[in-house]
Amino acid sequence: MWRFAPVVLLFSLALANEARKNHIFIGVSTGFQTTKPALIPWQNNFLWGIRGGYQFDALKYLAIRVDMDYLMGLRPTALHTQVYSFLSVNADVINDFYRLSKKMTVGTYLGLGFGYFQNAEVLNSSVSARSFMGYNGVLNLGVGGTIEHQHRVELGVKIPFGKIKSLYHHGATMQAYYWVASYAYLF
Repeated sequence: MWRFAPVVLLFSLALANEARKNHIFIGVSTGFQTTKPALIPWQNNFLWGIRGGYQFDALKYLAIRVDMDYLMGLRPTALHTQVYSFLSVNADVINDFYRLSKKMTVGTYLGLGFGYFQNAEVLNSSVSARSFMGYNGVLNLGVGGTIEHQHRVELGVKIPFGKIKSLYHHGATMQAYYWVASYAYLF
């Protein structure tokens, strides 16, 4: 019986090490969206969002994250509130290279995503009332930090690769940037 003790001990240490390296997370986002629809000047819209995913701490200062992110931009204007939605799947590399204290590290992140964008006049608009819809790639970059191995705070920007085309006005496009402050709890 005692001859299996080293094997059980090594297996327990391996599982404990894996538990530290793998995180499922959920989080929230806020910020603003900068848009330029068709011939209208640049506009700023309030932005909120939710996210969830998986993070693998590959090395001491390097992590790989895969997540699903939903962002909604709102621009209230009298009876015609503009609603912008962007649902994306992202893969990011996190590099927390600077240790501020025993409990906090800071660094950068960089990644790519792919998602679906749509715009409507009001929240309950029918599909025929939506003026911009389409798929787009996105570049994610920013700075962030991890506090006590469980709290992730970030400031960043999502830059779409191209413009979204209008459904009704051929040749009209919309360009958007997402300036995001986010918090995620790592389980």
